[in-house]
Amino acid sequence: MIVAVQLETLIYSHGLLLGIAAFLLSICLILVIVLYIHRTLSVVREKKKSDLQFRYQYLLYDALVETQAENAPNSFLNVASELFQQEKKQNKYLDPQILTDIILNLKKSLSGSAQNQLLSLAYALELPKYSLKKLRERNISVRTQGLHEISAMQVNRPEVKEEIRCLYPSDASHMAQEVILALAKLESSPDLAFLSSLNTPLSELLQIRLHHHLRSIGRHRLPNFSQWLTSENESIVLFALRMIAEFQQYSAAPSVLHKLSNSSLSVITEAINTVNRLQLTEAMPTLMNLAKHKDTDIQLASLQAISKLGSHQQTTSLDDLRRHPNYWVRRATSKAVAQIQSNAEPIKPLL
Repeated sequence: MIVAVQLETLIYSHGLLLGIAAFLLSICLILVIVLYIHRTLSVVREKKKSDLQFRYQYLLYDALVETQAENAPNSFLNVASELFQQEKKQNKYLDPQILTDIILNLKKSLSGSAQNQLLSLAYALELPKYSLKKLRERNISVRTQGLHEISAMQVNRPEVKEEIRCLYPSDASHMAQEVILALAKLESSPDLAFLSSLNTPLSELLQIRLHHHLRSIGRHRLPNFSQWLTSENESIVLFALRMIAEFQQYSAAPSVLHKLSNSSLSVITEAINTVNRLQLTEAMPTLMNLAKHKDTDIQLASLQAISKLGSHQQTTSLDDLRRHPNYWVRRATSKAVAQIQSNAEPIKPLL
């Protein structure tokens, strides 16, 4: 009797294990099938995307060739719009993201009227509407992409800019910076009013991107950056000094000279660099004093400026620095003296 019970228990245990094994195996098979289907669909989607990219690029190229003739009856906008309308009727669909990517990438290599015609095509195909929808998405990356596209397509209607401003209070600092950049790009004269109220640090990346955009704008349309030298936000002051130097705003010279006596070591160093790039020789007495500053960075920046702006009579004041305990200060002093002497040498007449 006991043997029979044990045998029955053993059979039941084996059956249970076999059932669990079969269940796990079926789950694995299902996962394999799902992964295979997902991979297949991904390949199909990528193939479709690649085909559409090729077709759209071909249509743009075709429109470009057709309108390049001297006596072409239609404009690029009319021809391209008609070709894409035919494409939409034939396939009942135009992929707005692929079109947006192609047009904006092509826009980077164009300028003037060609760029304007391309933007007009984007408007004719209602691509800005697709990008505007992204601003209402919860996903931060999607919103960011929408901001990039709107600024690149110059969608500068007042209601659009107001909608972009509403994104600024977002908790994501990255989003706030994207909003700042988008608003700056949407104005013919860059909207940099945010610099007057920004309490958070202006990141190095945003400074680089703003600088890149400002370089594409005529200098007569740039604001006077000296207005931000009084900001309590140190990163704003540093950015303003860099832009004053970059765009050679000599009218800001008095404000720049004042920053040489700032309490911040970083501001003093950046002000010295700005003085150097603007070649403000009136700063020489202050630079000679700053060359003996306790901060090494300030000393090195001062010596570099002195090497370009100094005169031969001032080299004797640098003798003490040649015996400075810091090697780099001694080296910079020697280079400064040599450069000043080189600048002072008369040019020999050609025989």
